[in-house]
Amino acid sequence: MAGYLTTYGANAILDGTPMPATLWIKGHLGNPGVDATANPAAETDRFAFTRAAASLGSASNAARVAMTDEASTTEDWTHLSLWSASSGGNPWWIVPLTADLAVVAGTQIVLAVSTLVLSFERWI
Repeated sequence: MAGYLTTYGANAILDGTPMPATLWIKGHLGNPGVDATANPAAETDRFAFTRAAASLGSASNAARVAMTDEASTTEDWTHLSLWSASSGGNPWWIVPLTADLAVVAGTQIVLAVSTLVLSFERWI
């Protein structure tokens, strides 16, 4: 499913701020809202996501994305937020998942190719 911009992300793009090439993924147990702060996952580690070059107004993860460490808790993520830093930083995107991501304590969190799709609607 395609993601949507947070309030910060939309304002930054309109102000001409370039989006970082590397974004950091945070999990959520429900819709995180326009500022990506609601329903945070208990797993607090973020992991890096380097997007592929945009093509026809859309960018996605061209390679498998995996968290470096093992998850510390078991939970089901429904949304991801993409941030400008590994901690703190600014929220850029919200990505609702088409199916819950089962995070299991003691295992690595892995996102398949094209799980994260970032796009804008274009006038045709």
